[in-house]
This record gives sequence, C-alpha cells and structure tokens, in this order.
Amino acid sequence: MWALGLIAGCGGQGAPVADGHAGFAFATVGSDLLVSRPTHPLTYSDGLPAKRAAMAYCAGQGAQLDPAAFGQFISGGFEGGWQFAGGCVT
Repeated sequence: MWALGLIAGCGGQGAPVADGHAGFAFATVGSDLLVSRPTHPLTYSDGLPAKRAAMAYCAGQGAQLDPAAFGQFISGGFEGGWQFAGGCVT
C-alpha cells in the first residue's frame, strides 16, 4: 500500500507524492526535511524509522538524505515528527 506524502516547498504546497513507506508524510521547510505520521504522532524513540523513511523518500526523488543531516525530534506546530537538517541532496 502506498501512502501519500505532502511536499511543501519554499512556503508553497506541491502535489502529493507516493513515498513507499506506508503511514509517513513528508514536508520541506527551507532545506530541511520533516517526517511525520498522520495516523499518530512520532515519538522521540521513532528516530530510526523516521530516518529510514526519509532516506527512502529522498531516493524516490533521485537524491539521497544529506549524509550530514542532523535529525531532531520536534513537537508543536509540526506535531510529533522528526526534522532532518539538510534534507535531500543530489
């Protein structure tokens, strides 16, 4: 089953994109990649699944997750997710 991730680039929204990891959603803020799960918020202990989902998402875009990407758990406006500084790079 394919989940749809929503891409928001530079303040705008793009079209939904199949991410290959059921249950995850993706958004970009500047060069950072945000990973969430619409069904229920990610927790601090979900860092590895979030990073794997981010890696698969970037690969699906013909890129890779920035090798120096620093993952940080965030909550609040982007409720219960992980932010990867640097996002996808070619």
